[in-house]
Amino acid sequence: MSHRQPTVRGVANFNAAEDAATLRAAMKGFGTDEEAIINILCSRSNTQRQAIAAAFTHEYGRFGARIPTLNTFFF
Repeated sequence: MSHRQPTVRGVANFNAAEDAATLRAAMKGFGTDEEAIINILCSRSNTQRQAIAAAFTHEYGRFGARIPTLNTFFF
């Protein structure tokens, strides 16, 4: 069995709290900023996405309540 490398490497200078705040702003109010959500979630590694989910839950008390399908990015 071969060892597979992740295809998404994440970003340097990663800040989960900053990404969580950006996601909150993108989901807050009427409508969503889908581009901001996609840009963050598709360029972070699995470990980074899990840290964002934890930071979001810690700061805002929940994650993905407004857009339940976002939870699939984290697990």
